Amino acid sequence: MDLPSERWIALIERGKCPFQDKIKRATEKYNATAVVIYNENKTEDTIFMSQEDSEVLSVNLKKVDGEHIKRLLASGISVKMTISIGKKYTKEATQSNISKTSVLFVSISFIVLMIISLAWLVFYYIQRFRYAHAKERLARRLASAAKKAIAKIPQRNVKSGDKELDSDFDQCAVCIEGYKAHDVIRTLPCKHVFHKSCVDPWLLEQRSCPMCKLDILRAYGMQVSTSLLFDVCIEVYLMKEN
Repeated sequence: MDLPSERWIALIERGKCPFQDKIKRATEKYNATAVVIYNENKTEDTIFMSQEDSEVLSVNLKKVDGEHIKRLLASGISVKMTISIGKKYTKEATQSNISKTSVLFVSISFIVLMIISLAWLVFYYIQRFRYAHAKERLARRLASAAKKAIAKIPQRNVKSGDKELDSDFDQCAVCIEGYKAHDVIRTLPCKHVFHKSCVDPWLLEQRSCPMCKLDILRAYGMQVSTSLLFDVCIEVYLMKEN
């Protein structure tokens, strides 16, 4: 076998011979500078063999890589190989990389979750603010409409001889007191009578007859839209359900 005079690397197929014997034979008998050993089967994984503290540089390759180099050499093509120290992968390093990846994944998931939660809270409180604002506007509109309706309710002073002074006449349902001369009273569209000083605050707040619950706004043909408040209430309710 013709051997090169300069430094060269032996290409050896992995077999049943001890690893140290292969290296010793290649270096001592054939003066190889280093040894490249490739697998003898077609497994995808590279099979590493123990060097037992050998001082000779040796590299393990897959079968497909070793046979490719072998075909090049058989074709008369000169193959130059540079062997350098690569990154050492240990079990601890692999576990460390897995741990770093897990920490990164958990951190990103936590950040995404926090962003989603913050966005939900912001949206929720915006809806709550809209609800409070819509409720306040509706209350002002209802109060304004109630004042207009109250202004349309007839009022008069009780005079001597009026039926309200009869002993069998109904008392004011708000203050539970009878009527006296010179009292100012209101007669609602439902014909129920009350003291003006008693029923006005009630109507301003409740907008209905204290006895029969007649809606004075409807009685006088007044309509106040509550659609915006209803829509906001639905949105807030759905958010609470979710």
